[in-house]
Amino acid sequence: MLLAHASASKLYKLKYKSKQRGSIGLSIYAFGLTPYSNSKEDEIATQRAKDFLFGWMLKPLVFGDYPYAMKRVLGPRLPVFSEEESEQVKGSSDFVGIIHYTTVYVRNSTSTTPSLIPRRQDFFTDTRDFFRASRGLFMGNSTFFEWDSIPWGLESVLEYVKQSYNNPPIYILENGTPMKHGSTLQDTPRIEYIQAYIGAVLNAIKNGSDTRGYFVWSMIDVYELLSGYMYSYGMYHVNFSDSGLKRSPKLSASWYTGFLNGTMDVSPRDITQMQSHFSGPSSL
Repeated sequence: MLLAHASASKLYKLKYKSKQRGSIGLSIYAFGLTPYSNSKEDEIATQRAKDFLFGWMLKPLVFGDYPYAMKRVLGPRLPVFSEEESEQVKGSSDFVGIIHYTTVYVRNSTSTTPSLIPRRQDFFTDTRDFFRASRGLFMGNSTFFEWDSIPWGLESVLEYVKQSYNNPPIYILENGTPMKHGSTLQDTPRIEYIQAYIGAVLNAIKNGSDTRGYFVWSMIDVYELLSGYMYSYGMYHVNFSDSGLKRSPKLSASWYTGFLNGTMDVSPRDITQMQSHFSGPSSL
């Protein structure tokens, strides 16, 4: 993927960039990562998780090679860049796209149980880390859909990328929170989530992060990769049972519109005021 990205980036810059003045970047799925305890093992595991989650893509893009921790753990299973490939990959992204929803605890996971079963070769075995979130687990095929609001986690991601990878331009391509589809149009928790995370982005920018854009996931309810139509992130409700797919604005749509045009303060009291004057039905 990195070589394909670098090749496409080179072609674009040679043939199209001067006319179109576009930019090419690569995105990563970026959990906030914090140690589960104060133990040295969990601190090392957290850094190892960062190397696998962020460094796998970002270190080649910025420095031309994989993190040392990945080389040590994976050995010959990890591809090796030729000198020419390294130079082609390095600097091939004009920006880094960040997809972020929540923050997880990281705990060092060691298994001492003897087994005759061949060692699994997957992400979690390679990192030897165990990820835990407040409302559920993220390990193997387990998933959870109701993210806790932990805005400082996004701020820490932006700070880490700034310090570790030469402060590249960043666009936050996805950030939002799910609610059970059709539960209500007065999605105050979503407003509080978005408001808090925008504040975290502002803090990171004030601290020097070169973050240039922020996109809420999502404008309308869509089919979600992990939860189908059960949970939705949209600021507009979509009635999937209606042949015309009728769309209705949620409270978050009104709040975000006000935020973008500067007529809405971001203080929590304004959410209550909006809720009392909301013209749509209270539930579906």
